Amino acid sequence: MLRYWRRIFRFALLGRLPRTADELPIWALTVPFSLWRRVVRADGRTFEDLHAGATSRLLRRVLPLRAFYLVFLCLWPFVAIWRALLRGRGFLPYWRMTMSRPELSLQHPHASYRGHEVEWSRPDYTIGMFYAFWFVRQPAAFFGLDDKREFVRACRAAGLPIPETLTREEAIARGGEVVVKEATSDLGYGVTVIDGKELAEIDEPWEKFVIQVRLKNHRALLAAYPETAPLSSFRVMTMLDPVTKKPFVIRTAVRIGRAGSPVDNTQQGGIWSRVDMKTGEIQAGVTRKTFGVYRKGEPVREGVHPDTGRSFVGLRVPWWDEGQALALKAHETLAPEALSLGFDVALCEGAPVLLEVNVWTVLYDYDPDSDAFTPAAALMLEKLREW
Repeated sequence: MLRYWRRIFRFALLGRLPRTADELPIWALTVPFSLWRRVVRADGRTFEDLHAGATSRLLRRVLPLRAFYLVFLCLWPFVAIWRALLRGRGFLPYWRMTMSRPELSLQHPHASYRGHEVEWSRPDYTIGMFYAFWFVRQPAAFFGLDDKREFVRACRAAGLPIPETLTREEAIARGGEVVVKEATSDLGYGVTVIDGKELAEIDEPWEKFVIQVRLKNHRALLAAYPETAPLSSFRVMTMLDPVTKKPFVIRTAVRIGRAGSPVDNTQQGGIWSRVDMKTGEIQAGVTRKTFGVYRKGEPVREGVHPDTGRSFVGLRVPWWDEGQALALKAHETLAPEALSLGFDVALCEGAPVLLEVNVWTVLYDYDPDSDAFTPAAALMLEKLREW
C-alpha cells in the first residue's frame, strides 16, 4: 500500500512519468487528475466531461470533482481490500491483482481473473490514458478516426473498403434498410436501422450522422445465428511490434448479437467470442454479465446462440485471413504511428469491409494465449521517454 501511495504522489502531485512497466497501470490512474480540464479527445471532451456523468450532483456540490477523483485514488487500496474480501479464500490473489493492475478491477468489478489473464491481459485503460497524454502533447491525425465521419473520409482517400455510404437525400431516394450511426457515439449506442425513405420525416442535424447501406451476415454464420441477428463484426486488435514498429495482430474476436438488435456490442447484450489464432474457429464466449464469473470452479462460457439454441463454437470466421490483412493494411495506411487499434471488420457476404476503428478501445481479454501487456508497455515507455 505504501508503494502505491508513493506512486500516486509522484505521478499525480509531482507530475513524474513512469520508468518501468509495472508503474504504468498506476500512472494511468493519475492521468485524468493531471489533465483534468485539458481536451484529451478529438471530439473535444475533457476528463471532467468524461467523469461528470459517473458522479452524482450532490457529491459534486460537496467536493469538486477533481478533488473527489484524488480522494478516490488515495482510497483505492481500501476499495481493493473490500472487493478482495468478497472473494473469500481468493482474497490474496485478487488483492495483488487490484494493486498491480487496478484497471482490471475498475473495468469489470464483478470479474475474477486467473494468473495469466492478469499477466498477459492487454492494458486497455492504460493505453487509453497514454493516448490522452499523447493527444495533449502532440495530437496526431489518427486520434480523429474515432469519429465515424473522419474514418469514412480517410478510408475513401486510402481506397480501403467500407459499406456503401449515402447522403440523407440518397438514402431517401433509394429506400431500403440503412444503418444510421451517430458519428461520435461509442459502445453501439446511437445506432439505428431504418428504411431510408423514413429519413424524410425525421428532423435531425444530419451532418452529425453517417448513413450506410445495411449489410447482412455471411451465410456461414446462419448455421448458428438467427436471420434477424445484427451484422456480426470481426474485431482485429493490432499492435506495433516494439522492435520493427510494424503492426501485427495481437487479439481477434467475433461479436455475436441478439435477434432484432441493431448492433452486436456486448454493451447491448451481445456475446464476445475469442477466435483461435491458428484455425480461425470461433470459441465459446462471454457476455458482459458472465465475464469473469465462475460456477463450480470453472469459468462461465457461452457457446450457444440464445435465440436459436445452436452452437457457434467451431464455426470458422468468414474472411479470417482477409479480415486480418485488411486491418493490418488499415493500421499501416491510416495510423502507422498508433500503438494499438481495434478494427471492426464486417462478416458480410461478398467481401470484407471496414466498419470502424476504435482508438479508445476495450475488450474482454479472457483466456489469452499470448502476452499483450509486455509489448504494449515497451511501446508506451519508449514513447514517454521522448517527452
